[in-house]
Amino acid sequence: MAVIVGLAPTAWGQTAYWLPSMETTPTEKIYRYGTKLPDDFGRALAEHGQVVTREVEGEQRRFVEVSLDWDTGGSANPADRGKVSIHKGDGWGAEWLPDYPTLRDNPAVVKALDAAVSSEHETWRFADLLVLIVEGDENPNLTLRVPIPEAGQIKARMQDIAETTVPGKFFPNQVQIPENLEEMRKEMLALGNLGRRDPNFRQKSQYANDLTGETATGMGGPNKIFRNNPQPPYFDDLGLHPKLNRAAQFMAEYYAKTDGNARMPGDRKHDAPGEKWEGAKMDALGDRLDHFAPGVGTAGEGLAGPGAADIAPETWMRSETHYRPWFNLGADVKSMGLGAARTDKGWYFCKIGGTELPEGEVELAAQTPAPATTSEPPPASGNPDSSGFPISGGESLTPGDKIVSKSGSKALVFNPDGNLVVVENPDDRFVWGLNLLNGVPFTQGKQVRMTKEGKLELLDAAGKPIWSVPAAAAVPGSVLDLTDNGILQILKPDGSVAWASADVSNLPIAGGRELKQLDRAISVSGNHTLVFNPDGNVVVAKNPSLEFVWGLNLLEGVPFAHGKGLQMTESGSFTLFDGEGAVVWSVPKENPTPGSTLDLTADGVLQVVRPDGSVAWESNGDF
Repeated sequence: MAVIVGLAPTAWGQTAYWLPSMETTPTEKIYRYGTKLPDDFGRALAEHGQVVTREVEGEQRRFVEVSLDWDTGGSANPADRGKVSIHKGDGWGAEWLPDYPTLRDNPAVVKALDAAVSSEHETWRFADLLVLIVEGDENPNLTLRVPIPEAGQIKARMQDIAETTVPGKFFPNQVQIPENLEEMRKEMLALGNLGRRDPNFRQKSQYANDLTGETATGMGGPNKIFRNNPQPPYFDDLGLHPKLNRAAQFMAEYYAKTDGNARMPGDRKHDAPGEKWEGAKMDALGDRLDHFAPGVGTAGEGLAGPGAADIAPETWMRSETHYRPWFNLGADVKSMGLGAARTDKGWYFCKIGGTELPEGEVELAAQTPAPATTSEPPPASGNPDSSGFPISGGESLTPGDKIVSKSGSKALVFNPDGNLVVVENPDDRFVWGLNLLNGVPFTQGKQVRMTKEGKLELLDAAGKPIWSVPAAAAVPGSVLDLTDNGILQILKPDGSVAWASADVSNLPIAGGRELKQLDRAISVSGNHTLVFNPDGNVVVAKNPSLEFVWGLNLLEGVPFAHGKGLQMTESGSFTLFDGEGAVVWSVPKENPTPGSTLDLTADGVLQVVRPDGSVAWESNGDF
């Protein structure tokens, strides 16, 4: 098993980083190391990835585990741009690294990176790297054999199946489908059942990250969990439902031929207006179910794509919106209908959950992997610290410490993995953590300290600060406090805020005002709060419990996960931007009025209000 370790600060100058050539068999990956990375690029990977140890030929060796992607822009490799994007966290996005001109001048490295590509989508390349760390420049000539996890084996088979396609069943002139569609469905279901058996599958997700209780909290509030078993695995394996398969396949092909229903508004992405099959209209999901699966109980439809051939069903299971049927939230799901189709844009998928098994023999998944472990996950925190808040200068936390807020509703936890997090108390549901901040190597954290000079610091094993706030001049005598709504604050001696994990302001918001992720704005009535979530979603929540009311996740076709910046612009638009400054979503869609403001009504409706008081847009309907 891999063990997380830290890099000694003095090792940078004498450390070399090596890429392997790779050979993949159905059950293992074979890494043969012999290509040295440029020093600057190797250090960047070590800083952003996870440093682990593995036993190789009886000796403990250090490696960096890191996932990269790059847009070739029509080129064959990342060297033309010298720039790559590094994945961070689990579902919390990615970060562009700086330019590395040294990549352009190193064809051996480019060849090794190209050999490590695990999947492609249009001009994008994706690679999971295992970089060897060696002291000195001598070629290690090392070979490492790593078993491929069950999920990886399934995905590889899905990619193989996707290599051979035939014209679609419903739209043969516009789309292609796997020649062996049934095997593709069985592999997809096998991957879904594998995650369904794992009680910790969503442990790092923002919502429904605890499946041990009677309910799980999602964006829309609590959902009942229909567990089939009192102990893990909590849920029985799903079977394929032939009738739901047909309904799902129709929509997968329609979704592919229309490029993700690109011409339909967000709330109608699941519609196929004007389409008929065998004389029956296919307009809405209910129409399709009436024709293909009359009388079959269902638990909703999900769509995905375009993407690689192996994105489903994990793209739904790891999302914050489409995971419910896979984990029996809100319904006792017993079967699944699955569809797959592709165009030159990529693969598109549809799933329909079923609340009953089909009559006769049930189509099973491609295999039956071993059940997930029944052992309990380790606790997120250790024993509470009796000193409580506020935390004064000179006090510190060690891994496992947990300090409860004055009201008892929130807690600050220094996790054993080095992450400093704010959680709900007593159920430890995640609220905020260092993992949400770009570029913080929290896995190296060994101590948290509130200094007498007024800084909150995360220290590594050598006592060196690896994260420190406030960035501006600290004020001696400041203390650390935790509010009832889960915001960590450094308070100056005069009571003013020197730093906060999120900004809290009041509505209305005037043009030119920006919100960063985790920022909140409270309505005039105090009944509701606007929250810019770290997953990019813009949410209206009801106070004081922050119960979900509305969010961009309710609008089909809005890729809010790309959202990095939010602004009420001076031109009168409320706009979500990605990390490069491109518009992800913006309202009103036409004729914004300069001087407009963003407001939130007493009953939780988000509005863009013109200077004359009229409404240009509101969240319960476009104007």
